[in-house]
Amino acid sequence: MRQVLLPWSAILALGACEVQESRQSVTLFDANAGERAFATVGYDTVWVYGGPGDTILSLSAMPLAAPDGGLYVFDLQDQRLLRLTATGSLRWAWGRRGQGPGEVLNVRAMALGPDGSVVLADSGNRRLVTVASDGRTLHEVPLPTGIVHVEAIDVLSSGAYVLKVFVMSTDDRSAPWAIVSRDGHLLGSPSVPWEGFAQRASIELTGHLVATSRDDRWIFGFGTGNGWFVFDSLLSVGTHPYVEHTDFPVSVSQSDGNATHTSFPTRPIVSANSLAVRQDTLIVLFGGLTSDRYRVLDKYDMESGSYLSSLRLPHSAIRFAVGPDDTVFTVDVSGVFPTIVALRVTPQ
Repeated sequence: MRQVLLPWSAILALGACEVQESRQSVTLFDANAGERAFATVGYDTVWVYGGPGDTILSLSAMPLAAPDGGLYVFDLQDQRLLRLTATGSLRWAWGRRGQGPGEVLNVRAMALGPDGSVVLADSGNRRLVTVASDGRTLHEVPLPTGIVHVEAIDVLSSGAYVLKVFVMSTDDRSAPWAIVSRDGHLLGSPSVPWEGFAQRASIELTGHLVATSRDDRWIFGFGTGNGWFVFDSLLSVGTHPYVEHTDFPVSVSQSDGNATHTSFPTRPIVSANSLAVRQDTLIVLFGGLTSDRYRVLDKYDMESGSYLSSLRLPHSAIRFAVGPDDTVFTVDVSGVFPTIVALRVTPQ
């Protein structure tokens, strides 16, 4: 099985290593949120895109549900945005790899705007690019000074962007997120809700975020940790555990005073691999250690943080999205070629 998951080692800089520091695993929560309760459901395959045909995806892609029941898909290899209809056919394609108009570099995050447009975090060109629902480029704004790489993005109800930022300096580790206005100005950095942030290497703070439908609330879920946070714009308002407990990874940093290399003795355990919000419910595609890893969608009440129930997918997935009619779109990498599968959930 091919899987493009979260990074588990990173070279932050190069150089001869003389000083070694080991960071032990820290805990956000000591235990899980309970035991999984699986709903009894069936699945009907609505359509499949990709596979061994003319529409082969170059690399595992990011899906984003469109308001009309269709899907946006970003191909990470070709750096191209695809617009699929509600029946799974290609409506249009936008973009290519580059630095000019209609070109992007190193896009690893995208979000749906309130008008149905798509915002791409074009980290390679240090800008945010908005593409209209009909495939036109609407506008581009530069990233604020100091923000180099965007790991995750969503659009708040106010129209501002919330970004998860990869930071290399330990001085910046207290602010891994940023709120940016529509015209590219930094509005502020949300408060850090857990002192354990100061003890982790930047690569260990990788995660996903998703905006809710309530005011400017948004959620960040750790990708290799054991919980998720709720924010109201710049203010932290809740901290909750995943139903399945996973420890933060143990890392080793080596430095000669001018260069630092961070590595992991063992591969970290992936927790949240993708997030989605449907009405007042947070849905998490979870990795973990059970036989259901990458096949389980865990549901949480966003107001209380309580675990609700889980769905077991018919196949493994590395990313997913949920449409307005509750269609579940998955990126399936169990075969030779990655495919996008649209599934309709049927209660049993």
